[in-house]
Amino acid sequence: MLLTKKEKYALISLFVVLIAVFTFLDLPFTKLVFDRDSLFGRFFWVFGELPSTFIGTAGFAFLAMSYTKNNNIILILNILIFGLLSILLGLLMGFQVLHYLEFEVMPFALMGSLISLLLLYVSSRMSIEKKKHLRIYAIIVVLTVFLSILIPNIIKILWARPRYRIFNGDDSLFRAWYDRSGITNNDDWKSFPSGHSALSTSILLYTFLPQLFDKLKGKERQIMFFCSVWIVLVMLSRVVMGDHFVTDTLFGTGITLLLFAGFKKLFLKQ
Repeated sequence: MLLTKKEKYALISLFVVLIAVFTFLDLPFTKLVFDRDSLFGRFFWVFGELPSTFIGTAGFAFLAMSYTKNNNIILILNILIFGLLSILLGLLMGFQVLHYLEFEVMPFALMGSLISLLLLYVSSRMSIEKKKHLRIYAIIVVLTVFLSILIPNIIKILWARPRYRIFNGDDSLFRAWYDRSGITNNDDWKSFPSGHSALSTSILLYTFLPQLFDKLKGKERQIMFFCSVWIVLVMLSRVVMGDHFVTDTLFGTGITLLLFAGFKKLFLKQ
């Protein structure tokens, strides 16, 4: 168990306090730190989601190759469905970075799918015992990553909170996080919640590594620390870029934390 009961309660309390505080300070804090040209902001805008997209790609690849029961039809469907999803997520992984960097996307994005094919090959070479051990973790990985993408993007459409970067000095456009404006397909009005924060929080899935690889046993707290720092930096970068307010990032991160904790409880009894 990475967090003690006291630490879990402390984390929940911290989230509640921060949401309460930034309900009132969202706008002034964003005005204080906003810098659309920030190298810090742009770095995490481009790379913030990458570790989570990679582990999601790996999760689908391992899930495709980890079915061990004696049922050829399900085995073939398992490989086709999850293998395809792994390749598609690998394509998205390449697309994410290269789109943000404004390169010609498709030739380079295909590199992500090649990584997926490599992961499919590696997972196919694992022993049956390793596949059985790995499959439950792969299920948690793909559910967490998939839902951390899906849920925030659905809420964005239903909530329609304007992004600070479109204000141009007109603070009358500001809406508190609880003030739902309606339904939108306009990206400028998809501030709540932060999709980057939600997906980047899936980096916590790397805390499973010590349970899968003996060489990493005893490194759980160090991995957790690195993941936590990465999440906080991504959250702050989204505010610096003017794409989100602090409450957007808190709710985005909170969604994935709930998913991660819920799936661990459901599948691992932790």
